[in-house]
Amino acid sequence: MNSSDLKLICINTAVKLFDLPDKDISDTQTIFSSKLILPVYNTNLERVSEQEARFLFINEINNFYKMMFYSIETPTKYNYIFSKHGEKEELKICMPSKGVPGIGKSARIDVSLYTNEKESPFVNVEFKAKTVDVKTDFLKLFAEPSDGLFFHLLNSVDKNTLTVDKGETGVLTKYKSSIEHLNSLKRNQSNNSFGNSEISYDESKKILFFLCCLSPKFILSKKGTKKEILNSGDFFDFVYKINHEKVDISNLNGWDFVDFS
Repeated sequence: MNSSDLKLICINTAVKLFDLPDKDISDTQTIFSSKLILPVYNTNLERVSEQEARFLFINEINNFYKMMFYSIETPTKYNYIFSKHGEKEELKICMPSKGVPGIGKSARIDVSLYTNEKESPFVNVEFKAKTVDVKTDFLKLFAEPSDGLFFHLLNSVDKNTLTVDKGETGVLTKYKSSIEHLNSLKRNQSNNSFGNSEISYDESKKILFFLCCLSPKFILSKKGTKKEILNSGDFFDFVYKINHEKVDISNLNGWDFVDFS
């Protein structure tokens, strides 16, 4: 399996997300690409979560990639500490000692993909929905010794959702601040924030960032090596505006954009 296969799985997952039945499923004449539906809150609003994306992603592998295997909630190789004390947030990576639990705990990867070695996934996948914090997800994808995929499902996008400027709360701003945090951890490898042993990032490994928006319908993707992403201050930059409920792009900056609206 190569990177184009991984991206194709993401695209097919996105297409099925776009084609999910709406709240009215009484039309028996319509043939849907999936039997999955979005559940409804007691306020009559549909719930959009990362679970739908993960389910359809796995379903794509089951149907079309017979030689690929996967695990769910995969234990990480390294130990991690994720804690928050008031306004202070603490994220650390710790090298476990053989036969000794050590500091921190093994975290979990949403989905890991394998070809022939059960002990070594070739891709780790993290799923997220909405404009939430992504620091812990990025930390695991960059620290673990595999390629990575970050699949982000957005219910809707307006003029502020994908902002990258500091002081904003957009998705790509959160991506950039997470990278800044990773670089601060790398600078502190000699102190206790990494435990007693240095942990070396395999910077040649690649990560694919894949964003899927349901309204308006589009996908946005970009891939880079861990080294490239960590060392580039503008990797996530993307300039756009919304015109008549469509995304109007003025600077892609290496992102691949496909409009499905």
